[in-house]
Amino acid sequence: MKVHIVDNNNISSYRREIETMHKHRKAMFVDRLKWAELNTTADLEIDEFDHEYCKYLILIDDSGAVLGSCRLTPTDKPNVTTDKLGKFFDNNIARSANVWEVSRWLPSPGIRELNEKCNKMMMLALFEFGHMQRLNYMVSCVGRIVTSAIARARVPIQRMYEPKKYPEGIAFGIEIAPNAHNLNFLRNNFGMPDPVLIYRYYKIGTTKLQSYAQLPWGYVASNADTVDTVSV
Repeated sequence: MKVHIVDNNNISSYRREIETMHKHRKAMFVDRLKWAELNTTADLEIDEFDHEYCKYLILIDDSGAVLGSCRLTPTDKPNVTTDKLGKFFDNNIARSANVWEVSRWLPSPGIRELNEKCNKMMMLALFEFGHMQRLNYMVSCVGRIVTSAIARARVPIQRMYEPKKYPEGIAFGIEIAPNAHNLNFLRNNFGMPDPVLIYRYYKIGTTKLQSYAQLPWGYVASNADTVDTVSV
């Protein structure tokens, strides 16, 4: 079981997983939580911030099932946090390539034990991603359920803003610093010393492979069809 990074370069290899993710988002945020402002297309939840600049973290088990996901976007590109949710951060979010938002956090809808493991892997994946990208910090607007999960997991929070109301409840703006110290703390706390992230690039010629080699991950395994990398 790994958390896969899906972006504009490899998304064509994850069509089924991306569709499943959008179905899960619709079931959670539209059908269950009743978020009034969300747009839906058939049984999918997709909005204007699902664009070429965002990346997805998708937790996929060994059978290919999607067990969790979230969306990551640099704040210097269109994103839901700075464009629509600034009040939860007192309108204090920097628009920068070194600050990313986390949105549409969606753990597995399975049993409690599975949910706990999935949440820990997804949280660890956030810190691995942010550390690899050398981000200053990451921001997210979270409700009470996610806030409770963060507290139970003892995830280091750099700053938590005062809670504010929205039509469906109360939410908190939070900032996390994905530095090496916090990453190692989580790995020790979760008992997960090995990287959970993987970036899989399906080779389609020399040009794309050269482009791929410039990414800040080291090679781990390769064969005739794919190249896999994980965080360091």
